[in-house]
Amino acid sequence: MEFPPHLMFSALTWSGKPVEGGTGDQYDVWHVGTYNEAASVQLEKTGPSTTEPGAVEYVPAEPTSFNYTRHAWVKCIDYYDSKVMAENSPPVFSICLPGRVQWPQQLESPSFDYERPSKGPPFIFYGEDFNTYGPGGNDWLHGLYFKAPDLPGQEKADAETTVAGNRGRGWAGDWAMRLLELQDRREPLGERTQVIWDTDGNESDFESPERPERIWGIEFRLEALEITESADEEYDEDDDGPSESKRTISDYGVRATVLRVFVTDKQLEKLREPQVLEPELDDEDEVAAESSMKRKAETESVNSEGAGDSKKRKKK
Repeated sequence: MEFPPHLMFSALTWSGKPVEGGTGDQYDVWHVGTYNEAASVQLEKTGPSTTEPGAVEYVPAEPTSFNYTRHAWVKCIDYYDSKVMAENSPPVFSICLPGRVQWPQQLESPSFDYERPSKGPPFIFYGEDFNTYGPGGNDWLHGLYFKAPDLPGQEKADAETTVAGNRGRGWAGDWAMRLLELQDRREPLGERTQVIWDTDGNESDFESPERPERIWGIEFRLEALEITESADEEYDEDDDGPSESKRTISDYGVRATVLRVFVTDKQLEKLREPQVLEPELDDEDEVAAESSMKRKAETESVNSEGAGDSKKRKKK
């Protein structure tokens, strides 16, 4: 199969936070977060990969890096209240042929009064969306989702945040303690090189053991940036506080650099399939979308109150 000399690459990163609302559907109208395009670059073919059998290798035409963050839910967990667990909506990536639409998906308007642009990026999400598809887990964006682990020393088993009683604790373990101690001493936190794969075209479960065939992947260099330690008030009242044995990470940042992209015959066939695009927004829809953005901006102060933004964080 003849591979094209160029492909296009795009990375979306999530800007949002966990949102805690009242009972019922009060959180539906809150702006929870947005997927923005963090990187876009042309890829150049270098030839058959020497490290990934059956794949053709591409590299960015220019250095391509972007930052992203992950947040843990470190508050009390009350299942009788409405919660939008938007803490870990991961980066998502796509590749396409030159001249194609990079992100052809379109969002439906919310059921309440707000309108929003149907096309993206950016892709804007409200609390109501997490009752349906919910970014960070489902395949509606038709991209490759990058889930943890991604910090130095972190393993797949460490990727889930910990819970004690009814309270989220953040990330914990020996690897987390090492990173916190390095930051205490103002030393670099380190980096790792990692390859992630879409193994079956099902973007919501690309590690499914039932369909292990790899179809395209990305090699990253991942540099750990500043990490935030869970603050004192995030512990239960009957706790003694954040002793050395229970120090945890509430959020962290990573700088990702794209090194190589691997594409198989199967993925190239998918890229060459005709794109099914929904009708363009008409003028009336565009005006409504613009009006929606203005209304959304007016609700930001309400959103920050609902999100518990007043929480203090303790940084080491």
